[in-house]
Amino acid sequence: MVVTVVLDSGLGADTGPNFNLTANVGTVTPSSATKSELIAGKQVTVSDTATQITVTSVGTCTTSINLTITGQTTTTTTSTPAQFSLGYSSANFSTACVNYGSSPITLYAITGATLIVGTVLYSNQSITSVAPNGFYSNGVNWWRIATGDGEIISTGSCSTTTTTTSTTTAGPTTTTSTSTSTSTTTAAPTTTAAPASFVLGYSIIDGPSACYKVTDPIPNTSTYYSDNGAVLANGIYLNTDSNLTILAPSGYYSDGTNYWYIPATCFEYNVTNSSGTDVNVQFKNCDDEVLYVTVLAGTTENICAKDIYDDAGCTVVLVGIGICSATTSGILQDQTPCPQTTTTTSTTSTTSTSTTSTSTSTSTSTSTSTSTTTLPPTTSTTTSTSSTSTSTSSTSTTTAAPTTTSTTTQAGSTTTTTAAPTTTSTTTSTSTSTTTTLAPGESTSTTSTTTTTAAPTTTTTTTAAPTTTTTTTAAPQCTYNGLTINCGYGWLFHGGGTGYSTSAAALASSSGGPTRYSNSNAMIGNVTTFYTDSGLSTPFNGGDLWYRVQLNGVGTNYAAFINSSGVVTTYTS
Repeated sequence: MVVTVVLDSGLGADTGPNFNLTANVGTVTPSSATKSELIAGKQVTVSDTATQITVTSVGTCTTSINLTITGQTTTTTTSTPAQFSLGYSSANFSTACVNYGSSPITLYAITGATLIVGTVLYSNQSITSVAPNGFYSNGVNWWRIATGDGEIISTGSCSTTTTTTSTTTAGPTTTTSTSTSTSTTTAAPTTTAAPASFVLGYSIIDGPSACYKVTDPIPNTSTYYSDNGAVLANGIYLNTDSNLTILAPSGYYSDGTNYWYIPATCFEYNVTNSSGTDVNVQFKNCDDEVLYVTVLAGTTENICAKDIYDDAGCTVVLVGIGICSATTSGILQDQTPCPQTTTTTSTTSTTSTSTTSTSTSTSTSTSTSTSTTTLPPTTSTTTSTSSTSTSTSSTSTTTAAPTTTSTTTQAGSTTTTTAAPTTTSTTTSTSTSTTTTLAPGESTSTTSTTTTTAAPTTTTTTTAAPTTTTTTTAAPQCTYNGLTINCGYGWLFHGGGTGYSTSAAALASSSGGPTRYSNSNAMIGNVTTFYTDSGLSTPFNGGDLWYRVQLNGVGTNYAAFINSSGVVTTYTS
């Protein structure tokens, strides 16, 4: 029942300013009120069997007064709630359709409500106890409740069948024809539409890990269920049982092609009161009860809540699931493609030049090779050797092998290798060699020069310089540590992943939120880019807003301005 609680205006100065409301039987909703509300008259809902309400001062004074509902309170006229006679089944809609005709129950809703998605059903006339999860039917249509709060989330039509019977009777001398047609429309009690089923990988860590559990040579999957005819997509409910009574837990799910996330519904919050007075914070707990918690001046309270209605000026920080019991919405969201196999592109270019000449001349062939080496932080010695060779002969032949340069570029490193020319010479020569030893830590540069002077006869010199260049660029390679497939660096987006219009607002946002991925483990303007998946295939649309981000959730907090392509155009810390 609904009653109005009124206190006289002549209250002591130290009473209140807040009061707790309790009943001798059952509960009072809401269970607290302010002094001004009680002086003006506060409407509350009280259990039907209660006869007394106790009003207790919270503050300097802790006095209380007992009010008898039949004498000292004013009972307001209560509107008659909407009432429905429905069949019920915890397992499936077809049974609920049948039970409407055999064992209907009475459900209630607020005045004027109709049976549509979004309506909250109650099991008592005072509309204080929500209806249990399951299926409800009026024999024509069915409605489903699955989230523990009495709210209708889906609806459909009961199955129907029609039968026709015709009978003809013939006598020996007289023929009599009787035709009987019977049409019966009933809900099919023996036919239950099978739920949709899906074989999925599951991970509490991230989406790519769920993908890998499907594609692994030894898959690690389970079967999950949803309403008949459902397909894997954002917005469907996922259940662990074929009766569709147990919602799938919070985490990541994958069919090997895409992955989805089911969020938790109840989180831990730190509520800090920095004022000089005690305050009451109103919130909805994990069981959908609206409660108040008193936060003393200068203290912090930890609460588990689905929502905070009135923070009373306190600083509220989202911690995450934390100390709270595991809760789940059971609804798939954030569909993302699984990371794909990387590809390698190879390009080959070949150039060849050949020159032949006959003359009485001097021919000089020079080959130069340069190599740069960065020494590690230990002592080492690099030797550069310069060699000069002079020879005289009636015939000299120099053959230079093709020079091949191969460059392979992988993430973060470049290696260049130049094959030295091969020289074959038949000659009588005198050779002088000089060796120079460089100091540790220096780079080395090696130059080799060979000069051949032929006798004044006909000399043929052939210079073959075919050059083949091959460049191979490999896409970023993913790694798998036994739990997670990673192609990028994880960055924690605080504030629940919400963007802000200013950097100051972003840095002041609450802690905790989703992990998004980047090509960089450092914050670099116009270089660092964020993606929604660890395979770095789907850019994160930052919407030109500021976000509070932190590499792996530790270290420096940055306010990063991220555009619609996921690129950090500017940042601060």
